[in-house]
Amino acid sequence: MDSLNSYLKTIKLPEQIKRAMAELEELKKDPNMEIEATRRDFFIRDYFQGISDAYREGLLKGQLKVEQERKHKVMLEIAKNMISLGYPIEQIVHITGLSVDEINKLKALT
Repeated sequence: MDSLNSYLKTIKLPEQIKRAMAELEELKKDPNMEIEATRRDFFIRDYFQGISDAYREGLLKGQLKVEQERKHKVMLEIAKNMISLGYPIEQIVHITGLSVDEINKLKALT
């Protein structure tokens, strides 16, 4: 919990979390309130786990988007080369997965 406390001092926390943490520290001082303190401790941990999970999911989505954009650019380059070699549009569509419209736009640019 010490490393968590150190981390928490470096970020801006919602007021609800600040209150919960302060109450948790007070509850830990009273042996009769151990169950309540544990419940609140779990709440705080769950809150930060949710933030961590959302951050990780966002990173994965971002990486996937970048990979898809990279693949699309590669397919555009392949299509340009195929156009310059005289391949029929149907073959270019089949090989690259690009749409007929995208290939026609490329054709107009070359």
